[in-house]
Amino acid sequence: MSSRGTLEALGAVVIWGASFAATKRLLVELSPGTLLFARTLLGMLAIGALLGTRGRLRVLALREWPALAALAILGMVATQLLQAWALEVSTSAKTAWLVAMNPVVTAALAVVLLGESLRGKLLGLTIAFAGAVLVTGEGRPLAQALVLPSTRGDLLTLTSTLTFALYTVWARTLAPRQDPPLVALHLVAFAGLAYAPGFVHAGGAGELARLSVPGWLSLAYLGVGCSGIAFLLYYASLEHLEASRAAAFIYVEPLIAQLLGVTVMGEPLSGAVLAGGGAIVAGVYLVSRAGQRRTGKPADTQHNFCVDNAPHGGGTI
Repeated sequence: MSSRGTLEALGAVVIWGASFAATKRLLVELSPGTLLFARTLLGMLAIGALLGTRGRLRVLALREWPALAALAILGMVATQLLQAWALEVSTSAKTAWLVAMNPVVTAALAVVLLGESLRGKLLGLTIAFAGAVLVTGEGRPLAQALVLPSTRGDLLTLTSTLTFALYTVWARTLAPRQDPPLVALHLVAFAGLAYAPGFVHAGGAGELARLSVPGWLSLAYLGVGCSGIAFLLYYASLEHLEASRAAAFIYVEPLIAQLLGVTVMGEPLSGAVLAGGGAIVAGVYLVSRAGQRRTGKPADTQHNFCVDNAPHGGGTI
């Protein structure tokens, strides 16, 4: 394994893992609409600058726009709004653990909608589901775990895994005709247009004018760090690592979120959440390995990059 590729992939997921704490910190000062519009704009500038320096910046054909706009609405706007609303009432660590369910929910939907085989995946799906219940209920019985409003944030997060899974399944049906970073730039641009009305309605310009220095640093971290630097690091790692090896580092992401949630955000450390998170990671691993054994190719782990939700791997918060 390339040490350079390992450091690049690890650096990317560490940056992405901290995005949950940064987002929760920003939601104290900004409305979800303002936060998402501003970080999307910064992300668009960061990815555009990356493509420009490599001479790959261009506009895709108009015939591609309708599908990309619809994918951006489903995979970015709906997913990110649900997770932002969830973070207003839940912890950053619990949100990160539940977002890690994305590959499992995607695999389940692929069985139903695309007719993919369930062989070898059932155990992983069951373990991950049990982990999600444990994280949501923090060890309480199932009947109590699903009582609103105490679990509203967690249910919003789980709903976001469904919207992202639908996006992923739909994206799989499209032939990969374009450069992933270029597709990501267009997705971010369409998402920004969708966020613009909410930004205006929330008085986003005024919110940004009142934003504190720590708030601006958090916003720059999300837009430039997650959508720019981490995006660049992860794609650079793919030049030195197999896709399956690079994707394996995504399992570090919720661990970083948990660590920062406890040490920086002062969130409680729950043994039930840690156990449930471990079950989710184990279930995701088993499902991914089942797909790899069946096809003989690296598993398609649609993980939660905190960036763009491009069809070839992208993110939410």
